Amino acid sequence: MSSLHLLARIYLQRLVAFGRKKTIRVHLRFVIAVLTGFEVLLQPKKVSRAVFGDRRNCIDLHCIVLHCVALYCIVLHCIVLNGSTMPPPPPSVPVFRNTDEMTRRILTESKTVAVLGASNKANRDSYEITALWIDRGYEVYPVNPNLSCLAPPHNSIHGRTVFASLEEIPTKNIDLVDVFRNSRHARAAVESAIAIGARSVWLQEGVIDHKAAARARSHGLDVAMDVCPYHELPRLGINGPGASQHPLAAATVATTANQSRNDVGAGDSDQHKKRRRKRRKL
Repeated sequence: MSSLHLLARIYLQRLVAFGRKKTIRVHLRFVIAVLTGFEVLLQPKKVSRAVFGDRRNCIDLHCIVLHCVALYCIVLHCIVLNGSTMPPPPPSVPVFRNTDEMTRRILTESKTVAVLGASNKANRDSYEITALWIDRGYEVYPVNPNLSCLAPPHNSIHGRTVFASLEEIPTKNIDLVDVFRNSRHARAAVESAIAIGARSVWLQEGVIDHKAAARARSHGLDVAMDVCPYHELPRLGINGPGASQHPLAAATVATTANQSRNDVGAGDSDQHKKRRRKRRKL
């Protein structure tokens, strides 16, 4: 038993050196399991009788089971004992926060917009926002693999041909990728945007993925997340690519937009909120 106590002492010294005070209780239990494993290897039949009773017809099977448990504990013990450091904790993902400066830069410096997940159904947000981009003077490329394979005119949205993927868009100068996909697909959308050399990514309301946003920012892309250009364009006083309104005009437009959402457009606003809640549940 002296060798077992020596192993336990070395293990505890390594544990203190690692500085993992919060997990000391867990590792103490692990040490006890390892010591029990050595005891099983030394005297398996004695331990088997103590645990399972004196059942001679099952004693060999019990010994095999205890041997497996002991070997498992010893292997884990050797892995931790021989490691120079404890495994590092997973890196924390910074929480992305929108800024007016970045949102303004996206809306004013972008000229070509790829709407990923565009729909030809009038009750969908992507259908409405695609029309908004077009009305504001942006060059729009709808992307939806389910629509691109249809026969004309079903393979177009607002007169724009629908493409199956971002890579199939003929122009190589896509400034902005507007994402209308579920949050679990945001990372793939960001990877595609990076692959085609897009300058910015817009994750629509309800599309939230901080890891995807951090990934885009690490590659130099501007990001807007969980916001909608339907609200941001009038709020920031932006008419279209490279165009900004006079401050007074911008304030007037923003006030008008707020009034329309609160009064005249209350139904549209409620419908927008319902769609947002539905997207969050998906």
